[in-house]
Amino acid sequence: MSPGTDAVSGHDGGAPEPTVLCAVVEHVATLTLNRPDRLNALDAPTRELLVSTLDSLDADPEVRCIVLTGAGRAFCAGADLNEKGAVPREDGVLGWFRFFETTNPADAAINTSHLHKPVIGAINGLCYGAGLLAAIECDLLVAAESASFGMLEARMGSGGSNVLPFLIGAQWTRYLMYSGEVISALKAKQIGLVLEVVPDTQLADRVQDLARRIASMPPLQVLLSKRQTDGTLAMMGKLNNDVFSHSHQAILNSLASLATDAEGRSLLEILDAEGIDALKRARDAIHREPWLGDEERSDDQI
Repeated sequence: MSPGTDAVSGHDGGAPEPTVLCAVVEHVATLTLNRPDRLNALDAPTRELLVSTLDSLDADPEVRCIVLTGAGRAFCAGADLNEKGAVPREDGVLGWFRFFETTNPADAAINTSHLHKPVIGAINGLCYGAGLLAAIECDLLVAAESASFGMLEARMGSGGSNVLPFLIGAQWTRYLMYSGEVISALKAKQIGLVLEVVPDTQLADRVQDLARRIASMPPLQVLLSKRQTDGTLAMMGKLNNDVFSHSHQAILNSLASLATDAEGRSLLEILDAEGIDALKRARDAIHREPWLGDEERSDDQI
């Protein structure tokens, strides 16, 4: 793969832009989730393209560091609820188990235990649900000041907190999962979720600077340091917890049909009868003002 080229095959001037863009400059590959009209929500084709592109970059000897970011005002707002089959309705637990077997590799492919190259997440905006789960599989996270983080899936009765305790501890994981609240980039830095927060206009340059510094390090040292860190997390129980959580999330998410709004209406019935916008209004009504006093009102009506 030559520096500066589009790493996604099959794209020409007359075709729609791919949902994952890639450019390689000075041993740094930049991947951009490119569905800004959908706030970079993850559908199946985007997940598959992300996985295949990451695998290609990981095998490319010219690439020493990878940056993952999003186009527009979101890094990734979560799973695409408009996608057919995004919320399995049939087969209960088995349906969800099959769903996670399909989607989990897209998140795990970003994991440093899978890739040889370090990945920096440049969090440029909304980072929710499946987007947050993908982000925290990166080696390092740098956030723009306007970025915000949350597990909005919790508002839908879903799970997904298996990795968070290893990064931010039990209490903050409980807060995000029990309450469905959204936190700011500055709060995310305070609790150790992100490494640094920078002005929005400086995010790309600051992350590229960090990526170039990593790319200039001895590659074998970086690889072995990654393996050592992964090994420590594995001994802390992360890998065993991943296996456990695969089944537990299937059970939890199969109960999402029981999730209701403040008036007791089924959220899935609202989605089916009135559409995605009505679902969001019902889901997010109680979260209009943040519970944390030092947080600004979050723009989480996505």
